[in-house]
Amino acid sequence: IDGRCITSIKGRLQPARFWTLTIYDGRGRLIENPAARYALTSAEVVYDKNGEVNIWLSPRTHAGNWLPTGESERIVAIFRLYDTPTGVARSEAAEMPRITREACP
Repeated sequence: IDGRCITSIKGRLQPARFWTLTIYDGRGRLIENPAARYALTSAEVVYDKNGEVNIWLSPRTHAGNWLPTGESERIVAIFRLYDTPTGVARSEAAEMPRITREACP
């Protein structure tokens, strides 16, 4: 994912007791940013009326569920699902939210 761009992550997550989304730079380090915000969790994210997430990754402040990318050229986003039902953990058909590049300089 290009951290200089505005990227959305939208959709429904698989059932889990708890989840996290953390972004890292191309070297696997947390991305330094003035907001000191490095991850989102299922406990803090705002869901839409359909129970789906809409998360924004961008170098500048964005309304809603936002993670700052610090204008890193290459970032990696990792979803971690904790305590999922066995069927979800073993399913190759389990869908995850869509990642879409919305705008780029």
